[in-house]
Amino acid sequence: MLITPFICVSNNINWKRSNNPKYLINYREKLKDSNPAPQLSFFSFQIDDDNSGSSQGDDDGNIDAGETIELRLTLQNTGDQDALNVGVTLTSANNNITINNGFQIFVTIPLGSTGVSASNYVFKINSSCLVNYNISLE
Repeated sequence: MLITPFICVSNNINWKRSNNPKYLINYREKLKDSNPAPQLSFFSFQIDDDNSGSSQGDDDGNIDAGETIELRLTLQNTGDQDALNVGVTLTSANNNITINNGFQIFVTIPLGSTGVSASNYVFKINSSCLVNYNISLE
């Protein structure tokens, strides 16, 4: 039972679609402005659904109903400066998702580089969630 994550970084609106064949991922990319600044956008994610750490699942690499998922995000800095002391909160208004650990630190993401969350976000999917359901994470 595959549940597809829909992840967006809430910045200025410019929708992009991932080329990842396994998941349909849309995200917003922050638009550059005239002031030098870091510009962070969603780059990729990694799902952990095994039965170690905080995850509880079948270890098939898919998000399934009833599983507790560890999610690690990678952000890209396409701006004009390093992004210092980055912290990102993951939220969802979806009733099929309970977020257990929604805040992660990225520390510094140098300009032109990517940075991975220092640890995992953790969320649980409701056991009655439908097959091929799109979950929204912001």
